[in-house]
Formats: sequence, C-alpha cells, structure tokens
Amino acid sequence: MSKIVHHLFSSDEEHRKEMVEHVVMHAPELTSIKSGEDISAEDISNISGVSKGTFYKLFRSADDFFRAVRAELSNDLIAHFKLIAIESPDYAVRVATKTRLGIRLMTKFPLVGRLLLKVDWHGYELNNVDLKDLEHDIEGGISQGRFSGIHPPIGVNIVLGGMKAAVREIIEKREPSDFADRATAQILVGLGLDAKSACELCEIPLPDLPTLTKGSLAERISSLKINEE
Repeated sequence: MSKIVHHLFSSDEEHRKEMVEHVVMHAPELTSIKSGEDISAEDISNISGVSKGTFYKLFRSADDFFRAVRAELSNDLIAHFKLIAIESPDYAVRVATKTRLGIRLMTKFPLVGRLLLKVDWHGYELNNVDLKDLEHDIEGGISQGRFSGIHPPIGVNIVLGGMKAAVREIIEKREPSDFADRATAQILVGLGLDAKSACELCEIPLPDLPTLTKGSLAERISSLKINEE
C-alpha cells in the first residue's frame, strides 16, 4: 500500500497522540500475520501506512510500539473490569476475585494474552488508577490481618508477576482451566495468606465476564481467528 507520510514537524501533542493511536490500532492486522516476536518496525510501518521516519518519531522501537499496544489493551480491560462489581468487605476476597478474573480474561482471548506477555508487567506505574485500586485492596488486606506486613507496591508486583506466569503457562502449555485458581492461591500465599484460606477463596463462584467493548483494540484482537496448533 502507498505510504502516508506524516513528518510531525509540529509540536502538536494532540496530533501525535492521534498518530500513535492510528498505528496502535493496526496491531490486530499485524498479529494475524506474524507472532509478536517476529514483528519488526518495518512490518509496523508497512501495515499502518506510515513512513519509517514517522514511525521512529512516534516510537523508539518495535518494543516501544508493543508497550503502547499494552497500554491501550490495559485501558480496554480496565474498562471491561469496571463493569463487574466486587464489593466484598474482605479485601482478600477482592484481590482473589480480581486476580482469577484477570487470568481468565487474558486466557479466554489467547492473542490478547500473548500481546500482554510481550512486555514487562513489573515496575508498574503508581499513577495507574486500576493498579492503585489493587494496591488499596492489598493495604486493606494487611490492615485486616489477612496479608502479611508486605510493602503494598511489592504486593502489587507479586500479583502481576504471578498473573503473568499463570497466563503464560495456560496459553503456551495449555494448562487446564482450574490452573487460574491454583495459581491465584499461590499468589495469595505469597501475600501472606495461609494456604487453607487461599484455596477456599479460589473456590468462590465468579461473576460472568461482560462482553468486550465493540470496536476496542481488545475486541478487535479477540475476534481474530488464529491457529493455536
């Protein structure tokens, strides 16, 4: 296809954001033809119709592009989760439920999960509202005596790291569906909950996951037909 050249000499940040979104929204087309590990900056430039010069004004590298995709997917999934009310007064129940649902959501749509695995989940941004909410739940669990006196940001990374490992095992090694619950129990133990209570919390029935927002990046990627062999 012919190149769309946007030199971006202007400092207009709104225009830059629009261009970033334009390129990011081509992630579904990219991932339908290549695995994430094989996608280059040239592939991204070709499929999105921007010049390589423009690409490098928007992103430092293909990995930087995938970080932007991760951010967009995270926003989609956060909006998705806000449709599910988790109002338990027990903060350990809240952490367990969110963790189990998160693993299920990312493994229900393997291509979404693979894109999220492409980038590092650690060193999370404290300004991320959803992760602040998780940090608040961990703090609540500590105050209730459910979790150990762990530093809450470290607790958040225990949850994220455990989720990432679980998603990878389920997608790549095709672990059974109950693996999400077993992995969550281990995450809760890592936060300081006793093993018996952790297993009990992972047996609580979960709410159904709502439908992904129509037209969102997550929904577009989830609709792709991929070969899972």
